[in-house]
Amino acid sequence: MISKHSGVPPVGMDTWPEKIVPQLRRAQEEGRLEERFRVEDARRVVPECPKWLLSDHRHGNPEGRPVWFVRHERGLYSLA
Repeated sequence: MISKHSGVPPVGMDTWPEKIVPQLRRAQEEGRLEERFRVEDARRVVPECPKWLLSDHRHGNPEGRPVWFVRHERGLYSLA
């Protein structure tokens, strides 16, 4: 089964999302990523971060996906 997002296997079939979130957390600890950030900021520190990852895995996402992010306002997120 392939997700709607550019042929990427859905969560649970591959571990790539679980690798991106720790990289973002580490970037924050090292001061390379602000506490609140935009998709562009996340992609600057972790280039393989898909543009849709933050919105699809935000608190309150309609599909019930695992929550890794909190959306504070449109386009501005933090790690959950």
